[in-house]
Amino acid sequence: MKKFFIIVFVSLLFVQISQAQISGLTSKDSSITASVYAGVLNTTAFSVDESAQEFFYSFRVGSILAWQALPFMRVKSFATFDYSDGNGLPMNSVSIKFHSYKERMGLEIGRMATLSTELRPLPPTGDGHFETWTHSRIPGGALGAKATYRLKNGICLGLGVAERGDKAEYHAKLYFKKAEFVSYYSVFNERIGAATVFSVGRLYNVISFERIGESNVIANFSNVDIGNDMSIYLDAGYESVSAEFPRMEFGFIKGFKFQKFGSGLIALGYKHESKAINAYLFVHL
Repeated sequence: MKKFFIIVFVSLLFVQISQAQISGLTSKDSSITASVYAGVLNTTAFSVDESAQEFFYSFRVGSILAWQALPFMRVKSFATFDYSDGNGLPMNSVSIKFHSYKERMGLEIGRMATLSTELRPLPPTGDGHFETWTHSRIPGGALGAKATYRLKNGICLGLGVAERGDKAEYHAKLYFKKAEFVSYYSVFNERIGAATVFSVGRLYNVISFERIGESNVIANFSNVDIGNDMSIYLDAGYESVSAEFPRMEFGFIKGFKFQKFGSGLIALGYKHESKAINAYLFVHL
């Protein structure tokens, strides 16, 4: 545990230094935009069946960078390291995007978010660090290529192919102003699925469906803003073969912001699969 706090301290110091360096770099070269991230997520689970508690933590640092190398070419990259409950996990992405004037058409290649992955938040962000179970059901990034075309009415179409398990994985996307729809098929495990993200008023909602073999899993995350930086949420999943809910959690979230920098949240929810009340404390820069 002592090593963990040393890592946290050194990384936070690095983030502060990096912020100064990046802001200076951006002011000198407008073709480069960058950001850094550091966050700590602590979860305390109180069992409702017995007098027992469990503690989980996650510390994550990372950065995002985009370089407009040419008027028609952008280099995009992010790097993240997550240290959770004693285990380290690096995540990274780098890609090159060729695009037309005003970016109505684009072709991107590299190790990156697939068209389906674009519905998930980026790992080196607060939303990515506190990612929901429903979001995580959508396929992650992979080596591949994707092409997009934006119509004059704001609708965007996309097609892409990626490599997963040495097999092809196909993706399609349809984007509106307040809703996104994706579908995918993976040859590797014969996984087929679809997902949508949409916002209506104070409601933010994610729905994911996937089929692997005889198993069908449908997941849903709903978050309703009730004012004063507070919201209520439901993160649930249903599996057809077992006719059970592998995921069922609901509760409330209170967000907050520091005066100079940083933000976070506190949350309390009931997690049905572990029969526990989860208390979350999340702070990030």
